[in-house]
Amino acid sequence: MSGFVMFRKFKSLVEKVLELPALADMPRFSTNETRVKNRTELVQLITDKLMKNDMVYWLKRLAGTGCVSSIGARTSFTIC
Repeated sequence: MSGFVMFRKFKSLVEKVLELPALADMPRFSTNETRVKNRTELVQLITDKLMKNDMVYWLKRLAGTGCVSSIGARTSFTIC
């Protein structure tokens, strides 16, 4: 679902797109290593937020942020 090696891309996603700035400040998500270690929790937090709006809404929010996204064949999308 998501793979953010670079913290600045993760920070951009959670602050500008998802409007969850507190995630960027949490030590358990502050590095790629800690995000991988806490992946289950992070994926759930992001999924909960994404489920509040449709794909079109999120693709518009992602436009111009530097976060790459794509629409999958089964009406899902990926952010990385």
